[in-house]
Amino acid sequence: MSKVQQFLDELTDNELLGFFHFRYSEFLQGSKDKIDAEIQKRRLNVEAFDPSVARSDHSDEKNCPRCGSSKFYNSTEIETITYSYASVDIKTDYKTCLVCLYCEEKDVGFNGNRNVSGFGFIRALINRRK
Repeated sequence: MSKVQQFLDELTDNELLGFFHFRYSEFLQGSKDKIDAEIQKRRLNVEAFDPSVARSDHSDEKNCPRCGSSKFYNSTEIETITYSYASVDIKTDYKTCLVCLYCEEKDVGFNGNRNVSGFGFIRALINRRK
C-alpha cells in the first residue's frame, strides 16, 4: 500500500473533502487518481463541500480553524531577524494542519524575515535555540 493511500485511509470523509479542496492541485496525476478513487469509493460529493461548515462542526482549539481537521504536525523553520546591518536566524516551531497545510502562527505574523528594534534584536539573540 502506498503512503498516499495509507494517508487517505486515515482521513474522515470531511477531512478527505478538505484535502481535495485545499491541496488536490499540488499532486501529480498518479496521486490525483488515488484521491479521486478514494472519493468515488466513499461516494462523496466534492462540489457540496463547504469549508465554513467543516470549521463550525469542529470549533475548538484542537481542530484546524480552516478545515476542521484534528490532524497536525510540528514543523521547524528558520526565521531571520534583522537589525540595521546585523541579522540572526532563529529556529521556530509551527503547528501545521496535515489536511490543508494551514498554520495559524504564520497567518498571524510570520513573514520569514522581519526587522526589529535594537532591544528586540538583543532579545532574539539571547532567546534563540542552538
